[in-house]
Amino acid sequence: MPVIGKKKPQLNPEYILSKVSEYDIYRYYLGHDISPGEAMLSPFRKENNPSLTIRQNSMNEWRHKDWADSEKCGGCIDFVMQLHNEDFYASLRRIDSDFGLGIIGRNQIEREAGLRPPTPDPQKKIPAFIQVVAGQFTPAGIRYWSEYGITLDELRENGVYNIKKLFLNRQLYLVDEEGLTFGYLYGERWKIYRPLEGKDSKWMTNVPGSKISGKEKMIKGGRIALITKSKKDEMVLTKLIPTTCSCQNESNRAIPMEFLNLLKDNFEEVWLNFDADATGMKEAKHYEQFGVKLIFCPSGYQKPDGSIIKDFADLARYHGYETVINYFKSKNLIQ
Repeated sequence: MPVIGKKKPQLNPEYILSKVSEYDIYRYYLGHDISPGEAMLSPFRKENNPSLTIRQNSMNEWRHKDWADSEKCGGCIDFVMQLHNEDFYASLRRIDSDFGLGIIGRNQIEREAGLRPPTPDPQKKIPAFIQVVAGQFTPAGIRYWSEYGITLDELRENGVYNIKKLFLNRQLYLVDEEGLTFGYLYGERWKIYRPLEGKDSKWMTNVPGSKISGKEKMIKGGRIALITKSKKDEMVLTKLIPTTCSCQNESNRAIPMEFLNLLKDNFEEVWLNFDADATGMKEAKHYEQFGVKLIFCPSGYQKPDGSIIKDFADLARYHGYETVINYFKSKNLIQ
């Protein structure tokens, strides 16, 4: 009698699109959200005038068109093929791997396509539906942020809120009773920060991984553009370098090339700050090939519990702003 098992999924567009949307495929490989029908800079070339549009047709299918190159058009699979200059099945394998669908094993992908497995992006997940009820900051919340030298006015300016109630997919989720659950608002999306939780449960987010915080500060340009890896570090380092922004995570996909090119065009120097640990340093080095300079928190500093300090926010908290200021002066980033 034959053994009846689970049918193995096939590597084809139908199965892929049953697991991930056309929109998310476009968004993933573009590195930013899409405003349907609005012209954007084409990823197929370096340009100053936006020429690419992506919108849904009458069949609700997402389609792109490059108005400067008539060959660059079609659906999301075509987009991946054209972007990476590869054939149909190579693009299907790429999508399978990048979205972790598991249709083809990673080893087979490497053998067949010679591809280096991409660095996993922990925020490339189907977004949760997040709703909050915000309230006044509690004494514990005010005290927490004040230890980093961050004021209530600075929290408001940066879209940081105290969360009284949190709903995930319309289900009520318990929050810290002392008011140490915070929300970073990005348009209509939330990134929830719970500093007392463990590493795996500290963050909840439906914010795209390519979203840049503080982008509006960077438009006019200047001498130095600094990109750091969290909103907290952004708020701390903006006191030293006003043209500081932050990305959503430490990965080699976190900073869209379109935004990086904007900074390179408008600033004399572009600097990047990730954590001073193995992961942060490895991922940061990816950006050196684009002319980005790296700065990490100096070694030799510890928290009261003896753990190593890896970022400038904690360095300011436990060893004072003056320590951060002096280090930045030693790197000629400030006078």
